Amino acid sequence: DALLDAYTDEVAWQELPRLPPATLRASGRLVKLVSSVEGRLRALRHVAEVETMPSLFSFQPGYTEPGDIVRMTHDLTTAAGFATLIYPDEHVVRADYERLRGLQSTMFEVDSIHCRNDATHPVVAELLL
Repeated sequence: DALLDAYTDEVAWQELPRLPPATLRASGRLVKLVSSVEGRLRALRHVAEVETMPSLFSFQPGYTEPGDIVRMTHDLTTAAGFATLIYPDEHVVRADYERLRGLQSTMFEVDSIHCRNDATHPVVAELLL
């Protein structure tokens, strides 16, 4: 909205604060999910537990349907999804973050798929069966 105001509404643009507030009303983290497995998704695990985390604002795993092809995370562009954590108490955000990191190693239950050993089809290094 601010960008639009900058070009179309001088009054609204001038009313925007010039600096962020001295203190924030909440703490937050954007969590990039990591997949340490590769294969055909059998099940997305831990969803019920993740959805009960007090700081969870959104949970967007990249693989949700049985049969989806799960790729191993190698860098930021191959993240297995995202979770947004926001809560007034930073300790709650930190606890939920640590728990989410603990769950992600078993989040994607996969069946092995056959793949070539080249740059576009890396070898399956670990399988969770």
